[in-house]
Amino acid sequence: MNTLEKIDRKRNYKALALVIMLSAFVMGCNEGYIGPDGAPLLYYLPPENLLEIVEEPDPNIRLIDVRPAFSFEQFHIPTAENYPSAEIADRLDELPEDQCYIVMCETGPRAQAVIENVLEPNGYRCFMNYGASIRWPYGFVTGP
Repeated sequence: MNTLEKIDRKRNYKALALVIMLSAFVMGCNEGYIGPDGAPLLYYLPPENLLEIVEEPDPNIRLIDVRPAFSFEQFHIPTAENYPSAEIADRLDELPEDQCYIVMCETGPRAQAVIENVLEPNGYRCFMNYGASIRWPYGFVTGP
């Protein structure tokens, strides 16, 4: 292998590494983002810990999936409630401010947008962006 081939190969590896890093940043950059009172929710960020609250729900902590209803019906984490991002602002009366919310979507950014544009401006303090519901390695459920 000559010197030019080695340089090209090295350049290709660097480009691939950059693509991988950028993909990881875009897909998970808001995972674990919490509100002012959301620090205890970080415990539930690892799927194995979230499983605990799925199996034994806490009435003060709600799992909120902000994907559209048709996506939610295809699959969702058990016990999650569907509040589509396009509807949640009109349904805040169903979400008491004194409860805690673990917000998720398919990849994470939609959940973050709901947090930044709906929950935070409306005074919610206890929330966490779980990020991608597809991180869940356990069984999903279907239906509404």
